[in-house]
Amino acid sequence: MKRSKKLTITLGILILIAAGAYLALRTPTPTWPETAVADVDYIYQTIKQSHPGYLDNENLGFPALLESAYSNARRLAEQSVDDKGGFYSRRAMTVPFQDSHLVDTLLKAPQRTRRWPGFVVNEDDSGDIVVMQSESDSAPAIGSTLLSCDGQSVDTLIEKRLAPYLFNFWLATKRQGNLYNLLIDLDNPFLETPEKCVFEEDGQQREYTLDWQPLSDEKLSQLDETFEPFMTQVTGYNQLGNGQVWVSIASLGYTDEDVKAVIDELISNINSHRADISAAPALIVDVRSNLGGATEAGIKIAAALWGEGYIDDHRPRFDQTDWRVSEFNLSQLKKAYWAVRWFFGGDSDIFKQVKTIRDGMREASERGDDYFIQPTAYPSVTDEAALPLPPRIFFLTDHYCVSACLDFADLVLSLPNVVHVGQETSGDTFYLEVVTAKLPSGLGQLVYPSAIHRGRERGVNETYVPQHFFEGNITDREAISQWLSELE
Repeated sequence: MKRSKKLTITLGILILIAAGAYLALRTPTPTWPETAVADVDYIYQTIKQSHPGYLDNENLGFPALLESAYSNARRLAEQSVDDKGGFYSRRAMTVPFQDSHLVDTLLKAPQRTRRWPGFVVNEDDSGDIVVMQSESDSAPAIGSTLLSCDGQSVDTLIEKRLAPYLFNFWLATKRQGNLYNLLIDLDNPFLETPEKCVFEEDGQQREYTLDWQPLSDEKLSQLDETFEPFMTQVTGYNQLGNGQVWVSIASLGYTDEDVKAVIDELISNINSHRADISAAPALIVDVRSNLGGATEAGIKIAAALWGEGYIDDHRPRFDQTDWRVSEFNLSQLKKAYWAVRWFFGGDSDIFKQVKTIRDGMREASERGDDYFIQPTAYPSVTDEAALPLPPRIFFLTDHYCVSACLDFADLVLSLPNVVHVGQETSGDTFYLEVVTAKLPSGLGQLVYPSAIHRGRERGVNETYVPQHFFEGNITDREAISQWLSELE
């Protein structure tokens, strides 16, 4: 997971927020191994008892994966001597599932001393790992290819140092944003720091002894922004000087009062600028840095642009949602019931859906069922034509687009005349509708899905690859605007 960014994941029509009902750890004060083991044990039990994948008959390998991850993570936790060991053992517990909706997030960051050898490597266009930046006179030249470290191949280094601990590293679109960590010491107590590495430089193999030195927060932030830039997106309607209309959507978190307000304002602006939109040379629907939210929010925005009936006819269909029945999931759903009623009102569609889910899960629990199976209802076909729109429509993404942002992409990219541009999106599984639970240590919380969406056309961790890649700084709207105006 990106260190300098706060992870926010909210999904679907409902956010289930767990208060985390745990007994306080009493005296004697637990040791670090005991603290780390308690967190790992809790994650294991929560996944087993409340994650929909554990009983999913379409994913029979899930229980074995859980046991394997638990065995490794508990072994690491037992070796922990400080909060760093706890952090990395928890990460070893969640990363193997390769699910962007299953992650341990930090409430209190561990104290880590990061180091680097004065240079960083990353993947080039040919797939080689090469020196990208250097601030050391004794380092390999920029462009030199890394071949091995301490007798281990590059692939082995990646599998040992990065893959078990980095969130979302399993997605190809996330690799370059994380590969620069390969020769950075992230203060992981379960990894040995490489001493000597072999590079191919000027056609010859040369061995370098790595000169490890402190890596400042400022330098780390610079590396983050170089290899994984993140922009602070602002939701809004804008018409640029070249006539392009930009509909920018920072978040789809419709259950957040502030986010709902700016989305409603965006929809109002779309409706009031209808003539300007239809006369514009291009419409850009911009979801850069959008981490998701509520699927229904995306549908509302699309309906404002294309027309409600037209969008109802083109909404991607899936068969049903299976909600995992557990005491904890039901308790959080009951809490959400009152929050949604207060926020949206008892007559709102979203409250009625929450009530249906709550009642259905409660009845399923009383019957002893593993899931509450919720069929998906869709509006009747209207055969409405789309509202007038520009001849060129671009859907602009970066690799942060996940969750409800991907649901929005499912819809928009299925519409005629929409061209996908920018960067490849992120990906997710069929397990959605997240719950959060505070860990016993109080150092973090577990985010996990509570439901399965059956019949979705987009596959597990499948991403959207743009028809036109933007090779420049993906955060630079002016450069992107110029680039789009020149696209054939």
